[in-house]
Amino acid sequence: MKPSAWTSVIKYRRPATKAHTSLGYAKAAVTHRVHDSRGVAEDMSIQELNPASGNFEPLFIIPKGTLKSQLPWYRKETP
Repeated sequence: MKPSAWTSVIKYRRPATKAHTSLGYAKAAVTHRVHDSRGVAEDMSIQELNPASGNFEPLFIIPKGTLKSQLPWYRKETP
């Protein structure tokens, strides 16, 4: 069974935890909060719903200082 829900956890955002219907939306929420030159201001994470347990489990943990180019899913667009 595939996961069908994700959350992005960004401590300095209100609400800190938001639900997403796709992994792409969760990744976009995190990517939007990463400054190009300074990186992440505080630790962030994306959690995935485990259908078997019904609990959210960490999928990606993005530590403070991570740059956008260091995100596991980030690819710089080429013209």
